[in-house]
Amino acid sequence: MGGKGTEIAREAASLILTDDDLGKVTEAISQGRKIYHNLKKAVRYIVSIHVPIILTASVPLLLNWKFPNIFTPIHVIFLELIMGPTCSVFFENEPVEAGMMQKAPRARSSAIFTGKELLTSLLQGSIIALGILGLYYYFMENGYSLSYVRTMVFITLIVSNIFLTFVNRSFEENLFKTIRYENKLTRYMIMASIFFLACIAFIPFVRGTFELTLLGTAHYVLCLAVAMVITLWFEVYKTFAINL
Repeated sequence: MGGKGTEIAREAASLILTDDDLGKVTEAISQGRKIYHNLKKAVRYIVSIHVPIILTASVPLLLNWKFPNIFTPIHVIFLELIMGPTCSVFFENEPVEAGMMQKAPRARSSAIFTGKELLTSLLQGSIIALGILGLYYYFMENGYSLSYVRTMVFITLIVSNIFLTFVNRSFEENLFKTIRYENKLTRYMIMASIFFLACIAFIPFVRGTFELTLLGTAHYVLCLAVAMVITLWFEVYKTFAINL
């Protein structure tokens, strides 16, 4: 103990309590687990969302598609400097999940990720990439312009990014429970995402800067539907994995 312990004890100890109130130890452990698990959520989200960005930019080029370069630097900058960091900061403010203190402590030698966790994150990103590349190829091969295909791909990727953030709020609890988590940034993130999407889709100057075009109403709905399918499958996976 930092207050009552002798100087010799403090020098020999691996851990010194700055407050001798032992009742606060549980709270300190809880906060430590919260920080650790929220860090895992943020990093796994970053791994997942970069897979479709990388594959969408590289696969068409490697396969010599008619539109090999769907993204320009401004699209990558937007995703890397605005959407990505915004969602990562969101995870830092997530509350402690229920049952966290009932779990056994992890081994000090364990890595931050297990092989299964990393594989799951890569799978999440790969399925998002598969859905987006499917849209990309279909509209490209059916006579739509480069700007139209780019708009479909970019909007679907942004919406998928938003859904992925909410899906990854927990790797055990489903969305119906995690949506009730108290995170003061939730409403701001939703409003900011809707604002960015509205600006990109409907303000001519912004749309022109991103080299996008207006879509038909049905295709906006299609972007939303595809984004939901390629991200919300993880909710089914969580339910299945927990019941095994």
